[in-house]
Amino acid sequence: MKKKNYLSNSISDTKVFSLEKFSINSVLLESGCPLLQNDISLRNSFNYDNDVIINNVYQTGIKEKCIWNDLNSFWATENYSFDIMHDVLEGYFTVEISNDRIETFNYGPIDIRNRPTLISTENLKYRVIKMSAAESLCFTRYLGLIIGDLVPINSEFWALYIILKKIVDIIFQKFLSSVENVYTIPIQLGRVVTFNFVMLDTYNTRINFLNKKLNFHIDNITFASWVNIKDTSYNCKNMCVMIDANQVNTMMPSFGLIIAIFMTDEKRPFTICEMYQTIYFDEHYQAFNVIKTNNLVCISLEQLGSIYPTRAVNIPGLKFIPIK
Repeated sequence: MKKKNYLSNSISDTKVFSLEKFSINSVLLESGCPLLQNDISLRNSFNYDNDVIINNVYQTGIKEKCIWNDLNSFWATENYSFDIMHDVLEGYFTVEISNDRIETFNYGPIDIRNRPTLISTENLKYRVIKMSAAESLCFTRYLGLIIGDLVPINSEFWALYIILKKIVDIIFQKFLSSVENVYTIPIQLGRVVTFNFVMLDTYNTRINFLNKKLNFHIDNITFASWVNIKDTSYNCKNMCVMIDANQVNTMMPSFGLIIAIFMTDEKRPFTICEMYQTIYFDEHYQAFNVIKTNNLVCISLEQLGSIYPTRAVNIPGLKFIPIK
């Protein structure tokens, strides 16, 4: 019979699989793997049985034989289905940071609702901080921009954060099989916005239309303060979008600052953006260094390089845009 995976969180796994739960500073991790992991020390059926025989939970991390191993279709060491929320998002960060940075960082209109909690003195005594899943995800994504300028470039401890950040990015990476007609529910528009003749004339003459040539004086267009498409909201409050995921000439994504949103008579949502020039990806800050340009583009919100909005963050003398 083919063996099945058991999906649960690490806390319940330690009980079900008869493992002992240790802190991050101890010898073993919650998931049952030694902290200093290598191919020899990974759990397998052989060393698991040996650890059961040794019968020393503080030495091996095994309390007793897992009762589920009696099933023909299951073995504890071959279960690879762990819970992202408990294994990654509700973990602990052993990095001392400033509450002032967390509190004053501009998370933008989307991520502000998941702003990380402030760190208490009591937590720092144990060199850990505790956050909810959503807060931890937000903290991990923006940590480089929150305190990266205070961290030495070649810090080996910061390198661990970068590895974690890359793991989180991979776990939450989303792909669309097609960018055409991905929106299957009605599009919601905010309040109607009006522009004067001069502004519309400026748009007509300066904009590079990427998808469809439009005339803002003639075409039936409705400008709005925001638009919500399949639970993703776009607005003009310092929000950026990825215009192109991989530019041919630079092999890097391009970004634009949303300055206007409108709907055509065909019920298609578009945005007008001020373009950024992408200079490089900063490994330390885990974000793209960009420079503002005077170029304007008009692009369909159904044709973006990524449907997930982001924002530009200022660090003294530099500007960065993280991606989701």
